[in-house]
Amino acid sequence: MLQYFVGIVIALSLLSSVMAQEEVTKTANLDALVGADSPLQKNERIVFVGDSITMQGGFADLISQALQEKQAELEVQVTRHGLNGGRVPDMSQGKTPWGEIKPYGEILADEKPTILILYLGINDVMHSPGTSPEDFETGLTDMIQAAQKIGAAVVLATPAVNGENIDLESADQQKLESYAKICRQVAEKQSATLCDLRHAFAEHLRVANPAKEHHGILTYDGVHMSDAGNRLIAEQMSHSIAVAANARGAK
Repeated sequence: MLQYFVGIVIALSLLSSVMAQEEVTKTANLDALVGADSPLQKNERIVFVGDSITMQGGFADLISQALQEKQAELEVQVTRHGLNGGRVPDMSQGKTPWGEIKPYGEILADEKPTILILYLGINDVMHSPGTSPEDFETGLTDMIQAAQKIGAAVVLATPAVNGENIDLESADQQKLESYAKICRQVAEKQSATLCDLRHAFAEHLRVANPAKEHHGILTYDGVHMSDAGNRLIAEQMSHSIAVAANARGAK
């Protein structure tokens, strides 16, 4: 009898995991962003700025491809600037020991984004010595204000995962959660649109990762995105971009 119930529990767990993975294939938010009632404007300039996750940029490519296929007449420009190993303080110079991009100020001046997506934080937590909470908050605030000064609507994303075993009792997960909390607070204070990837990933992984694996569900190494992870981010960011675009129009 015990084995019977254990079998049922395992089967239900596996079913929940499969259903959670199927959720990643849904594209309702992306479809709405590029649909007939898209809130995007003609010649919109959408710019993604972040670290190596943005450098690889599969989620930005999914959004760009959908716009080209469904809203070519809008001629939306989508660009991304990802600094390998980049922390918030590194963005002003655009340099780390692992890579180099345009300094943040030059990105704003050259591309004049109408919508800017900032997705940073994982290296501020992972890389020694990292970034202090105070410098992280100040740096994000300065970046948002600089973009808003030139008229950009800003989306601020929380860092998603450092390992897919979402165990908030561990020191690493608690630290990442604390930096995600800073992002949430900064977004509210600066009237930026929040894209809470940390929350979205945690909700998904609590169902889709019953074995508590370090990677393999949404990432290939615990940090960088697999195809499934990129699809989930594209969905979340599509919703946030639409919110930012609509809020801009309402001002």
